[in-house]
Amino acid sequence: MTTLIALASKHAVVVGADSLGTQTRSMLDPFQVAKYFDPDNELKLRLNPDGTPMLTDFPQLYEDTEPVPYNQLLHVKKLFRLGRLPIAVMFTGISSIGTHTIRGLVAEFSAKNATTEDEDYTLNGIASCFLRFLREYYEQEFQQGFEQPGLELLLAGYDKSETWPAIVKVDVRENSVDQAFSAGEFGIAFAGQIDWIQRIVFGTDVDNKMRLMLRTRSLMDMYRNKLLEHLRSEGYDGSLPKATDFGVDLELFHEWDLDQLQASWDEFSEQNAINCVDFFLRIMIQAQDISSQLPTVGGDVHIAVIRRDGYYQVTKEVWQHQGHEVKTPEDGQ
Repeated sequence: MTTLIALASKHAVVVGADSLGTQTRSMLDPFQVAKYFDPDNELKLRLNPDGTPMLTDFPQLYEDTEPVPYNQLLHVKKLFRLGRLPIAVMFTGISSIGTHTIRGLVAEFSAKNATTEDEDYTLNGIASCFLRFLREYYEQEFQQGFEQPGLELLLAGYDKSETWPAIVKVDVRENSVDQAFSAGEFGIAFAGQIDWIQRIVFGTDVDNKMRLMLRTRSLMDMYRNKLLEHLRSEGYDGSLPKATDFGVDLELFHEWDLDQLQASWDEFSEQNAINCVDFFLRIMIQAQDISSQLPTVGGDVHIAVIRRDGYYQVTKEVWQHQGHEVKTPEDGQ
C-alpha cells in the first residue's frame, strides 16, 4: 500500500506520495476458515440445512484471505510527470504487471500520448486513454477475477483549455475512471491507505464509522429486547417494532455526522498546499512508525506542484552514493 494525495486550489494542484514499496501476499488464517468445520463432528466439513457442504469452491476460501506485507523496498518512485503535459500521475497497489514496471508503463504511455501541449486534451480523456493502455497488459497477466490485484492511480493537472486544475481517480482492477474534482471545483483527494488521515479530516475512518453504526444497531436491538421483557412482566403481550422498521431514520449517520476538518481549499497558495500535503503524508508515516503493525507507508516524501505554466518538482530527486549526488532525469524536467 501507499498514500497518494492531490490538493486542488485556484493557484495550483499539489500532489504527494510516499516512497515505501510493499509487496503483499494473500494469506489465509486457519482460524478464519474454522467456521466451515464442525467441532462436534470430528471437525468435518459443515453442511447447510439442505445437506450441501458449506465450503464448495476455491473462490469462497479466497474471500477469507487478506493481503499481508512480506517484502519491502525503500526509494520507490510513485510520482511522475505525464510527458510534457502539466499533469502528474501517481500510483498505489502493485508496482509491476508481469515483466513491466508501472514506472516503465508510465514512460511508455507518456512517449506515445503526452509528448506535446499543442494538441487539445482533457485530464479525463488522458486518464481514460491511460486506463485502456494499462488494461491491455493487466488482462493478459491476470486472467481470473480473484487473482486480480489492486492498482489505483491519481491524475492531477490541467485540461488544455481550462483555467482551473482537476483531479481524476483511475481504478485499473475495476476498469473505472472517476472525476474527484472537475475544473472549477477545489478540494483534496486521497488514494491508497488513509485511515489515520481520515481520523483527522473526517472525524474517524471508514472502518471505525462502520463499527459505530453496527454498535448502535446492536444497542437498539438490546434495548428493544429488554423493553419487551419488561413489558411482558407487566402483562403486555403485544410486539414492538425493530429499529430497522423505520428505514434510515434511526441510522446513526442519517442527517448527522462527526466534526470534520474545515479548510478553504480553494484559497490555498502553493506553499499552503505543499505544507498540507506533507503534513498528511507524515501523519501516515509517523503513525505507522509507532504502530505494532508492519509499516506500509514510509520512506521519503515526494511532492510536486502543477500550474498552468508547468510542472515543478518540489522535493529533491537525486541519486546518492557516499556523499555524492546526481540529479535524476526527472528532476531536470
